[in-house]
Amino acid sequence: MTRRPRNIHRSARRFVASGAASLAAAAMCGLAVAGTEHEVLVQSPYAAKGECFGTTVAVSHKRDRLFAGVPYSRIPMLHSGRVDVFGVEGWGPQVTFIGSIFPEVMQRGAQFGASMSLDPGVGAGVGANGALVIGAPGEDLGTTRDVGAVEVYSLSVAGLMPTRVMRVLSPVASELARFGASVSVDLGESQSHVVIGEPGGGGPDRPGIAHVYRSTAGVAGPWEPLVQLQSVYAAAGQNRFGSEVLVAGSSLFVVSQYSGGVVECFELGDAGVTANSILWNEGSAWVDGSRFGASIATDGTRLAAGSPGVDGMPGSVFIYERTGVEPDITWALSQVLSPPNGVDCSGFGTAVALQAVWPQLRVGIVSSDPSEPWGGGFADYQFVDGSFQVVHVSTGAGDDALGASIAVAADASADLSGFWGAIAAPGTPSGSGEPLAGGVVAIVNDPGSNGDLNHDGGVDGQDLARVLGAILNGDCPLCAEDLNHDGVVNGNDIAILLSNWGVVP
Repeated sequence: MTRRPRNIHRSARRFVASGAASLAAAAMCGLAVAGTEHEVLVQSPYAAKGECFGTTVAVSHKRDRLFAGVPYSRIPMLHSGRVDVFGVEGWGPQVTFIGSIFPEVMQRGAQFGASMSLDPGVGAGVGANGALVIGAPGEDLGTTRDVGAVEVYSLSVAGLMPTRVMRVLSPVASELARFGASVSVDLGESQSHVVIGEPGGGGPDRPGIAHVYRSTAGVAGPWEPLVQLQSVYAAAGQNRFGSEVLVAGSSLFVVSQYSGGVVECFELGDAGVTANSILWNEGSAWVDGSRFGASIATDGTRLAAGSPGVDGMPGSVFIYERTGVEPDITWALSQVLSPPNGVDCSGFGTAVALQAVWPQLRVGIVSSDPSEPWGGGFADYQFVDGSFQVVHVSTGAGDDALGASIAVAADASADLSGFWGAIAAPGTPSGSGEPLAGGVVAIVNDPGSNGDLNHDGGVDGQDLARVLGAILNGDCPLCAEDLNHDGVVNGNDIAILLSNWGVVP
């Protein structure tokens, strides 16, 4: 079966903040992101205190929409959950609130939006129409608590709200099963898959289940159950298998919080699902609480697995390379990333996102230690000379939890180059201290990727002079003048700059 590998993630009132307004908004919301003129801070239109706007985020690969999960929403009832939808235009960009998605079943504590996955759909096959999958793991069934539910939506034309296609319930309604605690969707040209994690399911010992559904007719379905997977460690019980799930092309990853955490890798084929690699934190930090696999992302050829740890652990991100030929696939460890200089806190690897085109990696850093003053942050990496190298670090403030969720848009279109995505600072829903007033999502464009290197609103001779200067100066693998991020500044970068010559939005 041929599948197209792609980056899957696990992001009219107008809300625009740029320049001085952006800095003012950041100060008010406890959010500090390294400033460029291609950055916007987006807040909930409801601005309810403690709702943790942006607990999950998703962005369309066409860069026309932002989805922000609000599982602790107080509208229409406490912690029922919702997903806010925003239209995005231009490089500025300009952001407009379109509306909110509410679950079909309105229920207190359902936490709709606690998990979310988007596939934009590409090509002319059955996967051409995009899909959005949203989990509500706290939904009750009668008197049975936290059974969970999932809803699947079809992405409509830009500017319109998604359309609900189906609602999915667990085949076995178990208490505290939390069906939908994690979700992932991949739309193929001939086959599509939705994977739903149920970390509390699988019997009285709660080993956890990952449910795989398949459609041969795109997001419209019908979606048929393909298999229910359990961990190889299921006999040990309470592994929380399905805490995180990720499907991309023929690759499927399921996280089990067994001991320090493991990632179990599978291949999807015409004959079914085949298990291959089992990954874990191979360093000395593989102990209970290291939370290996708390975040996972893939670009089809690489897998990033975050291990943020707890109680002062610095955290790590593990990079694996896909090797072999289907169905004999393995994932081999190629690099271990530690917190970059200046990051003095735990929580490195809280969230990860990979962009395939350049490629680039973004890592969220949110401390779990209340004694640390670090409010959160993120680090950006670029793949140069066979490894990821840090190119940028941003920090948060207070307890804003900047970097708790991240989404990036990956596309190969020449006119949509750059590391475009969303970084959320949802704040804290409960615990010590007053929760933030709603939370914030920052939409950040990669500076200069359209050729406007000095951010004066146009691509002109000044920008061309910078690119020519970088060529004359020789090797420049991590500089802004490398517009296509291939590790060298040359004629290809000049071509990108000239194609955007003039005023840029």
